[in-house]
Amino acid sequence: MVGSLYSHGSKRIVPITNNLELESLEKKKEIVGIIITPELINLIPINISKIVTKTPISTSLRIYNTLTQSNPDTDFPTIIHKTALLHPTADIDPHGVIIGQGSKIDAYVRIHKGVTIGKKVRVGPNTSIGSIPNPVNENLDTLSKLVRGKVIIEDNVRIHSHVIIERPYYSEETRIGPDCHIDSQTKIGQGTIIGKATLIAAIVTIENYTKIGDECWVGPRCEIMSGVEIGDSCHITLGSRVKKKIPPGMVVKDNWAIKRERFKEFIP
Repeated sequence: MVGSLYSHGSKRIVPITNNLELESLEKKKEIVGIIITPELINLIPINISKIVTKTPISTSLRIYNTLTQSNPDTDFPTIIHKTALLHPTADIDPHGVIIGQGSKIDAYVRIHKGVTIGKKVRVGPNTSIGSIPNPVNENLDTLSKLVRGKVIIEDNVRIHSHVIIERPYYSEETRIGPDCHIDSQTKIGQGTIIGKATLIAAIVTIENYTKIGDECWVGPRCEIMSGVEIGDSCHITLGSRVKKKIPPGMVVKDNWAIKRERFKEFIP
């Protein structure tokens, strides 16, 4: 199978586009092959099967779509519930978008193909939902035709201004659970799953394929690294950079964690 370096899956071939991904490769025992650019080939830290190409992402997607016989399921005409309110400047893709009952889309919002928005969702101005990253040497139009992932925004979610929520390349989901609150200038990477009633504060970066549980609080200016899992009811303090798995019910400062019960007088 072909997939992302950080996705939670079985043995697979993955595209590699930068030095950071190369550094992570040694820790990923389930990776059996890579698709890599000529510039990086001499930096590979382990002995592994490889395909060399200038466009590893689009090459991996072509292989993936061929192996899975995957066809786009986002070519249907966009469906917008009659009670949804869209600002005149909002840019909604004419295909592959669903916007549910009572949702409100503010000014200059961009909603791309492959996005489903539930009931009573509010999306603040200048937010982008369903965009895909555009690595060096890749053609964005080509990638857009090959991508198979989706973004699911469940009911009663509040998304503030200047938020970016990315769509996965492969047949996976980026999902924001019900009753979540995403504050301004936050970026949510491909394949991220956020549970219900979680609050993500302003200027947070959540990298690819992270999992954040129910009823968590992620403080301002935090960075959650790719592939990290955070359990239910965790409290991530301001400016923390989380690199490892966090069990449920913890208070986290940077990369250490203390049981939340020790702070019960201060954190409800």
